[in-house]
Amino acid sequence: AYIAPAMKFIADSKEKPWFITFIPVMPHHPYTIPFAEYELYSPAEIEATPSRSERLLKEYLNGLHYADATLGELVRALENANQLDDTLLCIFADHGEAFYQHAGNYLHALQLYEENVAIPFIIYNRKLFPEKKVYPGISRNIDVAPTALDLAGIK
Repeated sequence: AYIAPAMKFIADSKEKPWFITFIPVMPHHPYTIPFAEYELYSPAEIEATPSRSERLLKEYLNGLHYADATLGELVRALENANQLDDTLLCIFADHGEAFYQHAGNYLHALQLYEENVAIPFIIYNRKLFPEKKVYPGISRNIDVAPTALDLAGIK
């Protein structure tokens, strides 16, 4: 739903810099996905799973798979529009997700276990980063904007 309008916005921007924020809610509880072709686990398989934590995890993995496929569609659209090399993609989440790794800790409860607070954070631009780099330290979501601005050469 958002890729085509975003690509039109980019095309209409001509040579001007542009900025777009996508905030999809996938994967997010209740982990429903709109298209069966993105299911790693069918509703019948999920229903047959004996424990609630395993059912939630399978539903979450379906949502994660759908989110990944959608991100792939966005990257392909940027590539097809010859915009990918001039685009800085910052991909991150707002919280972790727990599946009973600790007693009473599921979804994004108010606890501070690794599964609650660790999130993916990927910065992608193949011209700026021709090879994968891994930052071993700690970063926070508040670091995203200044990092992106710095990489874009904006003070």
